[in-house]
Formats: sequence, C-alpha cells, structure tokens
Amino acid sequence: MNQFIDDYIKFASPLTEAPRRFHYYMAYLILSSVVKRNCTYAGSGSFDLSPNLWFIFIGKSSITKKSTMLNIGIRHILESVVVNENERWVLQTDGSKEAFIESLSLNPSGIIVHSEFANFAGWMERQYNLGIMSILMDLYDQPNAYVTKLKKGETTIRNPHLNIATCTTMEYLNENLKESQISGGFLPRFNIVIDNSSPTYIPVTPPPNQELKTKLVWYLEKIKSRVVGPMRYDDKALGMYKEWYLEISKMAEGLPSNVCSSISRRLTDCNKFAMLNSIMRTSDGIGESVMNVSDFDEASKTVEQIIENVREVVSDKITTNDYQVQRNKILEIIGKYSNGNGGMPHSVLLKIMKMDSRRFGDVMFTLEEEDSITVEKKRKDDSLTLSKPTTYYRIKENHENNN
Repeated sequence: MNQFIDDYIKFASPLTEAPRRFHYYMAYLILSSVVKRNCTYAGSGSFDLSPNLWFIFIGKSSITKKSTMLNIGIRHILESVVVNENERWVLQTDGSKEAFIESLSLNPSGIIVHSEFANFAGWMERQYNLGIMSILMDLYDQPNAYVTKLKKGETTIRNPHLNIATCTTMEYLNENLKESQISGGFLPRFNIVIDNSSPTYIPVTPPPNQELKTKLVWYLEKIKSRVVGPMRYDDKALGMYKEWYLEISKMAEGLPSNVCSSISRRLTDCNKFAMLNSIMRTSDGIGESVMNVSDFDEASKTVEQIIENVREVVSDKITTNDYQVQRNKILEIIGKYSNGNGGMPHSVLLKIMKMDSRRFGDVMFTLEEEDSITVEKKRKDDSLTLSKPTTYYRIKENHENNN
C-alpha cells in the first residue's frame, strides 16, 4: 500500500467506526482533489485524462458512520491544505443551477460532498435545477472548455476536475433510484463501495493524532504545487494493462447492459488509480511521470474490488423501473410479515404499498404467474359461511430458497 493511504487510514480509523475500506477510498478522493489536472494520461480515448473520481459509499444507516468518515477526510485533512483566496476545495451544491455553474466558472476543480445521496439527488431534481445531472456527466469527462447558457448569458468552465463523494444505504437505492440515472449514465460513472463487514464499536474516540495530520497535510501541500504533466505506463506495465483490459472486457460481455456500462467506466478508472499510485510512490510528494508495474497492480486490484461491488449492486440489488421497485418491495413485505403467520392479508399489503388498486393487481397477478407467491382465499371464521373471503399471500418455498 502507498504510504499516504497507509498514514491516512492510521489517522482516520481510530476516529470513527466506519470500515477500513471506506477510509482507503476516501484517501484517493482527497488525493485526486489536490492533484487536480496537474497530471494527465493520453491513453484512454481521444482526450487527456486527469484522475477525477466519483464514489458512492453504501452501508447500513448509522452503524457504518458514513457521514463521520466523510467529515474526517474533508474537515481534518483536505480543508487544512491552503488554497488561493478565490479557491475552495469543497464545491457548494445547496443553491440554484445558475449559482453552481457560476461558481464552477471561477473554481472548476474540487469535490462535491453529500453525506446522503438522497439529498444530492433531491438537489439535482428541483424544478429550477433540472439539467444539472447532464452537466455533471459532461464535466466528468473533462472537456478543456465547457460552455453553457445561463440567464446572464454564456458561461465557460475551463479545465474542470470534479470529484464526488456521497453515501447511501442499499434500501434507499432499491426504493428510489430511477432508471434514467442508470441507463442515462449517471450511476455508471460512480465507483461503488459496499460494506458488509461486522461493525466495530468505539465507545469513546481519541483526539486526532496531530503528528499524523501534520504529515498528511504537508504531503498534500507538496503534491498540490507539483505539475507532473503527461504520464505513461512503462513497457511492462502497459502490457499488463492491455491483458487485464481484454480479460475484464470479455468477462463483461455476457452481463446486463447497465452492468457493462459501469464496468467500462472502471477500465478507465484503473488508469486514474495508477496515476495517483505513481504520484504517491515518493515520500516527498514529487511523484513519478511513469507508471510502473506496482502502480498498475495496486490499481487493478482496487478496481476489481469495485467491479465486484458494481456487479452486486447494479445487477442484483438496484432495480431499473417502477414495476421492479414495487415487485421487490411487495416480496420483501410478504416474506417478512406473512410466512408462519397464515399469510399477508390483501387489504393490509395494499395499505402498506399505497398503490393504485389496478396497478397492485397487475403486480400480484405477475408474481403469482411467475410462481413467486401463493394466493389463498379464506374466511376469518369458517362458521360465517356468508362472509366475504379474505385473500392472503405467502412467499413460495422455492422462491424463498432461491433468494
């Protein structure tokens, strides 16, 4: 592991119960924010690539301390690195689209931080902010100059380098992520990090290690002032990257299109991680302009871990349309409340789902046809033969075993 990342993990881990892997990727985000476009790589597409990174950290609410993890990296470390008078590391996203674009025209590099992806999505979906998502996707691809029209006239954002760090839970993604955010390319730009580990409990956290903090900030100050310029792989590392690229690409061929799109982005991100690894290889922050085997090896392992998370989330857990969202939620409710209890009553399930009765009927009919549930009609009291029977739902045993 690179010394900066190792030191950052040592600094951050005692301060929160967030998992170690969150700190690992947060270190890369901090580093990328400071590096900006001071290093580039021309081997991925028709434009020079700088190592901007977008991350979604997924973990259980409260237990994984996602917000605390972000704040440690931003407030303790990144914001301690000195910037020019008109610059700022953290980009504000609490106002209008006009204000956001104008701020980017003055300060085109930095990091967008949202402890809740729901709030981030909500900001982009406000009526007066429509179009921000597509603008962010354009800026992610790092045009030399991005021109957009505002009420005041045309505004140009030059040499953008945007990083994003946000957090959420799997439950939120299952219930709220929209198909357009996947098929439109927004979600595939994110590196996904999931924590499924057992929680670590720290009843009382110690004060920050000031010696380590000083060392980390000093290192970032050095990197900030260093223009590495164009970077390249050495011959051996380039050969390894080509082989790895073909291997991952062939693996992705048989996967759903939304998964392939995410994996394709990770192939490019491997170059970004390798660039940052090369920069971190020297203790004085000077960095290297040649990416070697160790830089690529660490980068490819990092990306392979992310790809596993992408495959789990996008293909198995995140649904892509309203029907699938409703279907999965219905199955979850039936499985949780019905089996062993005589079944879930129709009226109770419909009330919980708050769905139009016709739409609800369509979903339930499909679930029965695909053999996911059993439907039984029975009277509450067998002696009242004239009473209207109640419909009960239960998960089919074979469906339960397959999940």
